[in-house]
Amino acid sequence: MLRLHWSTKKFNITQNILDELQQRIELVLTSKKDPRSSNELGQKEQKRLINLYKQGRAEEALTQANKLVVEYPRSIFLFNIIGVINRQLGQFNEAIKAFSKAIDINPKYETAYYNLGNCFKSKGMLSEAVESYKRELKINPDYKDTYNNLSIISKDIEFTKPSKSLQNIFFTLLD
Repeated sequence: MLRLHWSTKKFNITQNILDELQQRIELVLTSKKDPRSSNELGQKEQKRLINLYKQGRAEEALTQANKLVVEYPRSIFLFNIIGVINRQLGQFNEAIKAFSKAIDINPKYETAYYNLGNCFKSKGMLSEAVESYKRELKINPDYKDTYNNLSIISKDIEFTKPSKSLQNIFFTLLD
């Protein structure tokens, strides 16, 4: 354990501040010593998972990702790829959980909002899809695929006798 020996009188620092500073320094030092203490896995492991997925070995990629998430429980990459694979496999509820976890970890992770919107759209949960796309657009207003998806959703709205929620979706799109 690293010990800091400073005179609190000379710098007018309280012991609590020194203790907090010491804890932060120790955290940084231990993070550098142990690469597994990082929030994200390395690029090599990320590429391996992506390659498995692209090769059509989605279930194998999912198994590997689920093992890695135990070591990297705050990896937005892992939760996002777990969501993407689950969506492809038709396991929408698992995909929604994974994308939601990525968003919990990093609320500014626009890709998770976009993917969550796609998942909701696939399940026919149009108002939830619109909400996810709106959040994604707040972070990245220039992402054209989101506008395309919103346009597709608006075509799915039946205008002969729309429900209140579908009316709200339509008016949200116009907003």
